[in-house]
Amino acid sequence: MFMLFSLLAASVDGFLCGFAMNGIGIKLGKKEFFSSFMIIFVCCFISAIAGRYVARAQIDSVLNIIGGSIMLWLAVAGLLNDSKVHSSIVSASFAVAADASAACLYLAIYGYSPVAVAFVSAFLHSGLMLVANRTADKLIKPEWLTATRYMASGFFAIMAFMKFCQF
Repeated sequence: MFMLFSLLAASVDGFLCGFAMNGIGIKLGKKEFFSSFMIIFVCCFISAIAGRYVARAQIDSVLNIIGGSIMLWLAVAGLLNDSKVHSSIVSASFAVAADASAACLYLAIYGYSPVAVAFVSAFLHSGLMLVANRTADKLIKPEWLTATRYMASGFFAIMAFMKFCQF
């Protein structure tokens, strides 16, 4: 459950990106979903493998500091990040893969499977990007996007606090 909440919080930027791409007239389909999925999956898998190697070399208290720091960084980055509109699915996928990779690194350090973490992260990011892009005109008001950014940062801050308390 912790893995799902961590990756879901990290996936909010995929939703925002899909919404923004709709706003400039870019419509996403199955081909773009698959392209995005593959880019994010590869980035996350590499990051998760690195996390496994970090976990083998460190003690638990150091892992809590590293994990808490990653979550805190994601919380602050979410608050400070300006929504930039990407004009291609490739640039958008690499943009959302940055925090996805950090979350995957964090989860792999704590023993989650690199393949499972990368797959779930890529699916959530790409899926939310596609859903937001297809429903942006009908369901979402632009002013709601600000609230989602703060919500994701709040989740990351809570997770960071939990990890720092274990130290």
